[in-house]
Amino acid sequence: MRLLYVLERYPELSQTFVAQEILGLQELGCEVRVVTLSQGLSAAAPARARTADQAGRAKRLTALLRQGFQAPLATLSQLAREPNWPPPSGTARIRGALRIAPFVEDAKWADHIHSHFATEAADIGRLLGRATRTPFSFTAHGADAYSKSAQLALNIRAASFARAASPHVAEMLRNAAPDSPSAERVIEIPVAVDTERFASPTPYRAAGDVISIGRLVEKKGFSTLISAFASVQDSESLRGRALRVIGDGPLRASLEAQATAEGARVSFLGSLPHDQLMEHVWGAALFALTPQVTADGDRDGRPTVLIEAMAAGLPVLSTSIPGIDDLVTSAIGTLAEPGNITSVGLSLVSLLGLPPETRQRMGEQGISVAIPYGRTEVAKEILEAFQDGR
Repeated sequence: MRLLYVLERYPELSQTFVAQEILGLQELGCEVRVVTLSQGLSAAAPARARTADQAGRAKRLTALLRQGFQAPLATLSQLAREPNWPPPSGTARIRGALRIAPFVEDAKWADHIHSHFATEAADIGRLLGRATRTPFSFTAHGADAYSKSAQLALNIRAASFARAASPHVAEMLRNAAPDSPSAERVIEIPVAVDTERFASPTPYRAAGDVISIGRLVEKKGFSTLISAFASVQDSESLRGRALRVIGDGPLRASLEAQATAEGARVSFLGSLPHDQLMEHVWGAALFALTPQVTADGDRDGRPTVLIEAMAAGLPVLSTSIPGIDDLVTSAIGTLAEPGNITSVGLSLVSLLGLPPETRQRMGEQGISVAIPYGRTEVAKEILEAFQDGR
């Protein structure tokens, strides 16, 4: 099957699930092309991408003229009838058409078009599908599903299916387009994780440190985690342990200053190559990630890194926000109140105060929970949906 993936950025270090999904589909014999709105920051990717940034005005105009010559009625119909073009185009029809024109030939080649995130990528996927009569679908992950805009509902109604990465996201999509035919198009398929690569080759390190991985932005809740760790680091169950933070982002300098001011035993390791990252993961006793909902509504959906930690056999500490609260159970870890330093601190003490064999059993149960997120399992599910939606 020939698939066109429409993405805002690719490859992205914080979106390994997209690369894993594409790789899984390629392993099943699919041909995959990727088009993006801008170049991603990560070098590793299973498929090369063409970006809108690479198409200058002359190339865009040539592509639009070619499209108009080859399918004049369809092109004029879309220009006349399409009321919503992705930003910055808005109602500027020609500008919007020029934005998608370089990708039309790829859309004609494809049997199916799929976008990740219910944002501009989904808007462009829908427009490409309409321009070429190619089936279109998209995946919503978290904050992108919370929009109550007409645009989200329009994309759901136009899609052969709308895929939700968690049960809560599926509920939000159905609420965005509550009419029965649209609601029935919403399906739930998890994101893909390379679970085999995260499997630990060594026994559980009960005396290890606490590890956290993620982009250093507000919604990840690192400020709360650092303060919570500082408040309990001298307790019996945390004495001698450190908090290791892997990842980078705009809040790094302020978080480092916070850790210093609070006297927290925190090391900021930045972004690491996978082999080095795994050494830290496999040597840890606990994985902690404490997301929160920000004042402007930004939030995580179901963080891939939680699944990866489970696949590595670690007990996990997270927070009770939608998308996580139905994933992390008492069998594999614990949930604290988001943004609550005391709650997170007590959870750290409680988990690391458990007998090592209890924590090891939690990690083993987490491995079982992570199995359905494996690359091959997810690729088979999404391919079946693509084939049904043709």
